[in-house]
Amino acid sequence: MAEPMIEVERLTKRFGTITAVDHVSFSVGKGSIFGFLGPNGSGKTTVIRMLCGILEPSDGTGRIGEWLMSECGLEAEQIVRGLSMQWGCPVLTTEGFSPEAMALVMPKVFVERFGLLPLRVAGSRILYLGFADQLNASAAFVTEQMTELKVESGVVDGASFEAARSRLLACDGVEMKLEAAADEDAMAGRITAILEQKQPIASRLIRLHQYYWLRMWLEGGALGRAAGNLPATSDDVKDYVFTVGAHE
Repeated sequence: MAEPMIEVERLTKRFGTITAVDHVSFSVGKGSIFGFLGPNGSGKTTVIRMLCGILEPSDGTGRIGEWLMSECGLEAEQIVRGLSMQWGCPVLTTEGFSPEAMALVMPKVFVERFGLLPLRVAGSRILYLGFADQLNASAAFVTEQMTELKVESGVVDGASFEAARSRLLACDGVEMKLEAAADEDAMAGRITAILEQKQPIASRLIRLHQYYWLRMWLEGGALGRAAGNLPATSDDVKDYVFTVGAHE
């Protein structure tokens, strides 16, 4: 066999109690064509992301870029970015990340439960949104609707993502109350009561999976002080997050 360019040995990835990739091993020789086939959900993309360095494996070894680094003098980040573009999976960094500012973008429950992380705002019009494992188009769309900023999404390598997320969760965010409603009619009645009581100058209600997110701007100064609809501080802004029926 030709000199191996890719060597994978017992590569494994677990997400909690779910094993997405289970002790995969293979070798690809220099100049060869290697087919990587399998049904949806079989772990193909997860293997590629581990090979690129986007995800940290739970066990085993495997990297694509060792030869490129040693023979071509490329940096690991250059390899990851190049491969991510080829496979349609943008990679973002935490450079320029401000946990205090990003903690105001969305309720922390979304950061905790959906593996996403607001990273930074560029040019007062683009919000970069990072994900731990795979992109979530629904989360990106909802964030655009709430913030009125264009959202650019990408994955962030595991160690950097967890470190940044921990910093964000340690910061003060917009005051948020999580409530459960028996059905949509009950939720609508509760929202009406909240709006009548708070009398906000502006409000917006959007849905992300099982959650309904109501954000209210209570004073005129709360709008227009930052990019899009992002609050500059937690003052005069309030969030309610609702679940309906049996959802937690």
